[in-house]
Amino acid sequence: MLLTILLIILYINIMKKLRFCLKKLISIYLLLLASMLFLVSFQPYDNQEIQTKTFYRSTDVLGVWWWWVNPREIDSHLNFAAEKGINEIYYYTIRFDRNTGAFVERAYNRGIKVFLLLDDYNYIFDRPSFIRLIVKFMEYQRNAPENRKFTGLHFDLEPHQHPEFDNNAAAFLQRYMNFVYWVCNTYRTILERSTPGIIIDFDITEWYRMNISYKEDLIPLYRALILEADRVFIMAYRDSAQSTFESAKQELDFARSLNKQIILGVETGRWDEDPSISYYEKGVDYFYEQLELLPNLVNYNNLGLSIHHMTSWFSMH
Repeated sequence: MLLTILLIILYINIMKKLRFCLKKLISIYLLLLASMLFLVSFQPYDNQEIQTKTFYRSTDVLGVWWWWVNPREIDSHLNFAAEKGINEIYYYTIRFDRNTGAFVERAYNRGIKVFLLLDDYNYIFDRPSFIRLIVKFMEYQRNAPENRKFTGLHFDLEPHQHPEFDNNAAAFLQRYMNFVYWVCNTYRTILERSTPGIIIDFDITEWYRMNISYKEDLIPLYRALILEADRVFIMAYRDSAQSTFESAKQELDFARSLNKQIILGVETGRWDEDPSISYYEKGVDYFYEQLELLPNLVNYNNLGLSIHHMTSWFSMH
């Protein structure tokens, strides 16, 4: 009898312990399951997983402005650019050192040409500063191996950023055109010595239509720029292919008459003051759809496209 009672007590204790262990195991399992679900829900998606539409280059030139990228993320951004068909980068730097050379080489190895991006409107009014920079650039080009050379100069000088621009827009735009003429006619031949076939680009907005003096004639500024530069980039920042085309039609028609290459720029950065300027809020699928529509709308074989800018475009994914 006593033995039976002892066995019953032992059985009850064992079952209690088993139930406690089972409960503990179930609790651990549920906690692990919840953790896994949380991680799956919030982990960053790979670009290809979040993107539903594939995008390929449909023009001879597909470029991107490259202002700054975290050095640890340069390769991921370059790989992304190459996958999307980018074949030109407009790279901002004022340092011509090993890091710059390494970047040009990394892009070169992915089939991407690199242009030096110049963005300081003060060069228009301070030519000595520009000369100091261009001397350093030419020295770099002379010493760099082919896979580390820049393909050209890309000027993104915007005189309307000057705080006094609104007080005398005509004078500012005339000085800008004088600078463009001076650069193209003074440095094109000099730069050819270190970089045969070098290209000189200028960015313009779609409202550069004021008449300026050019070779003893009065013509719209955009015409003078297209005549002088090797290529002109129109910053026709709109959030649809149709509105981009319509805003740049005059420039496109004039470039077509000369058979000069012209590149349409589009914006992906955030513009709170006017969201219609950028694709930032439209989503990447819509953005790619509109880029694909543009070449058919323009219907010009010598057309290129360019995206402003690398980090905001990458972040859209």
